[in-house]
Amino acid sequence: MIRGLSKLQQWRSQLIQLAYPDICLLCGAPGCANLDLCSGCLDQLPRQYRRCERCAAPLPEQQVQACCTSCRKQNPAYDRAWAAFDYATPIDWLLGRFKFNRHLHYGRLLGLLMAQSLQGVVDRPDVIIPVPLHPNRLRERGFNQTVVLAQPMAKAMSMPIDRHVIKRQHNTISQRRLSAQERQQNLSGVFTIHRHWQADHVAVVDDVMATGTTINELALLLKNHGVRRVDVWLLARTDLLNGEHPLTLLRGQ
Repeated sequence: MIRGLSKLQQWRSQLIQLAYPDICLLCGAPGCANLDLCSGCLDQLPRQYRRCERCAAPLPEQQVQACCTSCRKQNPAYDRAWAAFDYATPIDWLLGRFKFNRHLHYGRLLGLLMAQSLQGVVDRPDVIIPVPLHPNRLRERGFNQTVVLAQPMAKAMSMPIDRHVIKRQHNTISQRRLSAQERQQNLSGVFTIHRHWQADHVAVVDDVMATGTTINELALLLKNHGVRRVDVWLLARTDLLNGEHPLTLLRGQ
C-alpha cells in the first residue's frame, strides 16, 4: 500500500500500472522501482561520487582537496551545486531525446532519477526555480525542460516551484560553442527578477552545467536581490578539462 494516498488513489495507481507497465527506455526490458528503466540499465548510469563540493565538477581520484582548481582560485556566486550524473552515455542520449525530440516521458524519467538521487543529500530550500527560457525559445520547443525536471523533485520534497520570478529578457545564441569570455558577454543582463519577490534559500534547477556561466549569472542576480543561499540542482555535470568541456548534445540525438 502506498503511504499518503487514499484507497481510491491507490486503486487508480494500480490500474494505471497494470495498463501501462514500466518499460526500460534503453533496452525494452521491464522497468523497476516505478521507473522506465530496468535494474541493469539503472546500475549502469554514469554516477560520480567524487565531486567538487562547490561546483560539482568530477574530481580526479588522486586529488585530496574537496574543491576543484577553478573553485579554489575563485568561488562561484552560488553556494553549492549538486549533480545526479556525469554528462555521459546514456544520460546524454536520454536528454537529447527529451529536449530536441519532444519525448516528455524521457524528461519525466530524468526528473524522477534526480528526485531519487537527492533524497537525504541536499538541504530543503524555500523555493525551486527552474532556469527560464526566453519566450521565443519556449514557443519553439513547446516546453521548458528545466520545469519538467524540477516537478518530480518539488513533489517529492513538497516544495513550491516559481517559474515566473526570473525572466529571460534576451534571446541569446547557444552557449555550447562559445568560449568562457564569449559566454559571459552573451549572458550579460539577460535575466531580470521581480522586484517584490523575496526568499532566503533558493534551489536553481538546470539540465547540464559545463562552465557554469548561466548559473553564475542567475546566482549573482538572486544574491543581489537579497537571497542568502543559492544551491544548484543539476541532472548532469560535464567533466571540465583544462577549461574545455566535452559537450556532444547535438540536435536530433
